[in-house]
Amino acid sequence: MAREQIEAANGASGAVTLLERQADDFEGLDRNAFDTVIINSVVQYFPSLEHLIRVLEGALAAAKPGGAIFIGDVRSLPLLQAFSASVELFQAPSTLSLSALRAAIARRLNQERELVISQAFWLALQQRYPQISRVEIRPRWGNAGNEMNRFRYNVTLFLDPKEQSRVAPQWLDWTAEGLTLDAIRGVLQTGSETLAIKGVVNARVEKDVEALARLADSDDSWTAGELRETLDSGPTRGVSPDEIRSLAKDFGYQAETSWASCRPDGSFDVFFRRPGADEVTSGATIAWPRPETVVKDLTVHVYDPSRISIRQKLVRQLRDHAKATLPESMVPADFVLVDALPLTSDGAIDRSALSAAEIVPVTQSEESVDSSAAAG
Repeated sequence: MAREQIEAANGASGAVTLLERQADDFEGLDRNAFDTVIINSVVQYFPSLEHLIRVLEGALAAAKPGGAIFIGDVRSLPLLQAFSASVELFQAPSTLSLSALRAAIARRLNQERELVISQAFWLALQQRYPQISRVEIRPRWGNAGNEMNRFRYNVTLFLDPKEQSRVAPQWLDWTAEGLTLDAIRGVLQTGSETLAIKGVVNARVEKDVEALARLADSDDSWTAGELRETLDSGPTRGVSPDEIRSLAKDFGYQAETSWASCRPDGSFDVFFRRPGADEVTSGATIAWPRPETVVKDLTVHVYDPSRISIRQKLVRQLRDHAKATLPESMVPADFVLVDALPLTSDGAIDRSALSAAEIVPVTQSEESVDSSAAAG
């Protein structure tokens, strides 16, 4: 389709080169030659973290000093549980018990097949590759209220060898200061040149995060319908990034937002500035809030879908071994994989913690479906 559109454009075909190849194949491309490399809405389909790293290393080699790499539409790992809870709660019959709902959420998480990346991954990546001078992690714009802008974000890696001036503002805390959209409006009306707020409660995911908390605290006498009613009737403390941008526009400000803080509740940070009001501030980058420490090991910041195939292989091996060594009546119907057995305070196995809400069996039928999907 892209080739047809380019050929249809008058005189454009000679200015554009199309190469059909694997994403990690940069062979033949000049090093340090491109102002911008765009990797948009595809990383979630990469088969593994290893593949992602190869693509990023190729992009870093291809981009010129002073250039940038844009990675768009990235699924947020800190919000993966909230996303799963959102989907399962929306689909659940009103009479479904919370224990069954917890099990459905756990099953969805256990069967995840896409690459899901924490915002902290990109900060750790900067530590590994010093040519990355700055990382910007932004919530996506859009009022549609769907997965694309609620649970995903955009990243830009800047490769600027020159040291840029940075502004380290005094951050107001949204929750500690009891801020609201009206309170922000009042500050902007005063004509303040800048306003920096951290930990803005994100209205896009506020109810989903609350649902997770209530699922953890509520007893099993509750139903999915009762949980939905409680969430719908409760107050909303947050605002969306789009409300922030609209408010800034009304008062002649620019509003920049950041998700670099990597908070598990999905809250974001915002910096308002009036264009041209302060020449230094207007041209500087913002020293955004970040985690106090970022683990350098990239694997801890990624849900790697390649572990699905490893799990399937292990289950097949366990089943084959059981069939070969045990009477047929003793071969387990289900095999459950957990990272570690839960223990009591005295070191014994905590059997009560091994509930269906926390671990999900990998059955023969599930394995067959997984194998067929992989073969297709």
